[in-house]
Amino acid sequence: HKGEEVYYGAVGMASLEAHRPMGRDALFRMFSSSKCVTGLAAAMCVERGLVSPLAPLSEYLPGFKDQTFWDGKELRPCDRPVYIQDVLSMTSGVCYPGRWNPGDTAIDAETARLHDEIDRGVFTGTVEFANRLGRCPLSFRPGSQWAYGFNADIMGAVIEVATGVRFGAILRREIFDPLGMKD
Repeated sequence: HKGEEVYYGAVGMASLEAHRPMGRDALFRMFSSSKCVTGLAAAMCVERGLVSPLAPLSEYLPGFKDQTFWDGKELRPCDRPVYIQDVLSMTSGVCYPGRWNPGDTAIDAETARLHDEIDRGVFTGTVEFANRLGRCPLSFRPGSQWAYGFNADIMGAVIEVATGVRFGAILRREIFDPLGMKD
């Protein structure tokens, strides 16, 4: 608080074999922590007036214009756009493959294409990949349900567009470096 550490606590053992207690320098692999960091960066952009949660996603990523969604029987035109708040709450309809509808099948094909490009040494930027995802049908009507998906990746692309800075660079400059997060 005000530049001073208020509390520090470490619990457990860093090494059971060496009987070494947990310390400040212990590193852990934390899955899905990028979502929290992306949320913080998004909140910073909202606070600075660069992004509005109520804005259509297509204002930042034109690949998300004129979308369709799977209604359980057929693809239908969306009756409203995907909003930034849908991406932030994982209600965008852009899911990870696995629900097995036309939206997920298209996302699966797009991610396979991305992996093939990487294998060939072709690297796609965050904004381009997000726009490619936006051209896929949505797995459901925006805002109608929650599903785990590429939402944090898409928000990273929005942050890139809003700031004019690569997503990794903005995270480093605005979050990691000020906090001394080197790992």
